[in-house]
Amino acid sequence: MQTNLSEKYVYSDKYVRLVDIVFGVVVAQSTAKHSEILFAPQAHPLDFAALLGIYLTVILSWVGYHGSVTKFPYSEAWVGTLRLFADFGIVIVYVYLLRSIAPNGVVLDAYLRGFLLVFVMWIVSGLLRMAEHGKSASKPGLLFACCFVSLGLWWVYQPLVLRYSGCQAFWDWLFLCLPVIVMVLFRVIRPRWRWL
Repeated sequence: MQTNLSEKYVYSDKYVRLVDIVFGVVVAQSTAKHSEILFAPQAHPLDFAALLGIYLTVILSWVGYHGSVTKFPYSEAWVGTLRLFADFGIVIVYVYLLRSIAPNGVVLDAYLRGFLLVFVMWIVSGLLRMAEHGKSASKPGLLFACCFVSLGLWWVYQPLVLRYSGCQAFWDWLFLCLPVIVMVLFRVIRPRWRWL
């Protein structure tokens, strides 16, 4: 029995390392690409705040990912392989989020869409993890709630800004912070609420 358990973790660990390398490359490349923003935040305050929010999301996701694969390792079954691809999809969404910070500033529509896609991919990965390890492996109710909030933010942003264009800076800062707040609340609530 002990041999099978350790073999299971050895199999999973290979893929965890691969995902870790991709996480690292994404963060390193974005740091190089956005060095002007990182080293002169006062010249680009909105872009800097967006970058910090994305980095916070990526770092908390990496920590959550490791907690998840430690407790629920990848299996050799086809669902384990699908979950691995879903986890790579999450990293690709982080690339999309980082690209929402364009040379001429953060594109809030893409930024908001990126956070929506993060929750969608977390749902996909969580459902695959549940298929692999049972109901306790994910909290899809909480993920769906956060996904709907993110969808609402993305859906409301453009009409609100067009209607109240005199307050553009206010709306930009508000809609820059709200998705990060939703993500942090998800991370705080997730371990405490059993029913979601």
